[in-house]
Amino acid sequence: RDKLRKILDGVETMKKMPNAIFVVDIKKESISINEALRLNIPIFAIVDTNCNPDPVNYVIPSNDDAVRAIEVITKVIADAVIEGNLKYSEVRAEKAAEKEKIKKQDDATGEEKKTFKPKIRKVKFNDKGERKDVKVADKKNVTDETSKASVDDYLECKDYAGEDGFHKFLNDEKKEHFFGFNKAGKTFLRSEGYSTEKAMLNGIESIGKNAGNEKRWATGVSMEGKHYYALKAGNGQEIARSCYYETQEEMEADYKWITSSEAGLAVEEK
Repeated sequence: RDKLRKILDGVETMKKMPNAIFVVDIKKESISINEALRLNIPIFAIVDTNCNPDPVNYVIPSNDDAVRAIEVITKVIADAVIEGNLKYSEVRAEKAAEKEKIKKQDDATGEEKKTFKPKIRKVKFNDKGERKDVKVADKKNVTDETSKASVDDYLECKDYAGEDGFHKFLNDEKKEHFFGFNKAGKTFLRSEGYSTEKAMLNGIESIGKNAGNEKRWATGVSMEGKHYYALKAGNGQEIARSCYYETQEEMEADYKWITSSEAGLAVEEK
C-alpha cells in the first residue's frame, strides 16, 4: 500500500490529462517517457550526456546526478508553473467578469423590451369620413383638417427647424425625441417621436443604411390631398417623411435632391 501511495499519489487527484510532464532522469523514468509519447504529452526533461534526447520535446542539458543542479532547475520549473497558474486565474476572472457584465446588459435590454408598450391609436370613421369619436355637438366647431384622422405621429414642419444636417430635439409636450434633416433653412426629412434618445439615434443611423437604396424611397398623398415623400426600412416601417407640399411639382423637386448623392445621406457599409 505504501508503495502504491508513493507511486500513484499524484495521479489519484488528477481531474484531466496533464498538459506537460517534467522528468529529472529519463533513463530511470523510461516508462513515464513512453507513456507521454503514446499520449502526445509534451516532455520537459533534464538530459545527461548518457541519455538519448530524441524523445524529449524541451531538453534541459544538465547532470541528472548532481543534487544541487537538480534543485536549481526544479525550483525554476516549479516557480514557472505557479506563475502561469496565477496568470491563468486572473484571465479566467477577467473573462468571468466580462461575461457577467454582458449578461447584465442583455438582461437590462430584455427588461426594457418587456416593459415597453407601443402607443396604439384607434380611430373610427363614419360614411362621410368623419371621426366617430368627435361629439355631434362639437362638429360645427371642428375644421376639416382636425375632423380627419392623423395618419402619422409627426410634428408640424416648423418644429423641426434647425441647423443644416440632422437636428435632434426633445418635444416637451409629448416627452418624445425627434430628429429632422435640414438644408439651407428648409426641412427635407422629419421623424416621428421616439420614446428614448437611443432609439432616435438608431433612426438616424437607419437613414444612412437605407437612403442609398432607391427601393426604400416612396411618394404619397396625405388624407388632406398634400404630397410627400418618405424613406422606409427593409421591413417596410417608415423611418422619416418630408413636409407636406401643395403641389406634386414642388415635392418632386425636393425628392430629386434628397435622393441624390448631393444630399449625402447614404452611408456605405464596410
